[in-house]
Amino acid sequence: MGGFSILSITGQLGESIVVSGVTRSYNSRGDVTESYSSFNFSGAVVEVLNAEDDLVKEGIFQVGDIQVFVDESEANSFLANDNYVWWGSVGYIIREVVVNKGHYQVLAKRTGI
Repeated sequence: MGGFSILSITGQLGESIVVSGVTRSYNSRGDVTESYSSFNFSGAVVEVLNAEDDLVKEGIFQVGDIQVFVDESEANSFLANDNYVWWGSVGYIIREVVVNKGHYQVLAKRTGI
């Protein structure tokens, strides 16, 4: 028996998010060059954390941070710590990616960007 698939939920309720990552390269003098790339997830389920969420009560996350659920069929290397999630016009930094059977859970803190 397979894991829980969120495809039926994301197909009906899914929202579009953009996840961007930074790649850093260094030349022989140690100068850094940063390049950015992005990936659009069209079927993400986004939940804004509130004061009643355990993650907020435990002090791990704050009100206004988010958790995002993405079906495993859409998951890729962009879902990684320290990459950015853009939802609407608000930026969040990924702090934890939990790989569950059938879907990924991404926990991200609001950046103020």
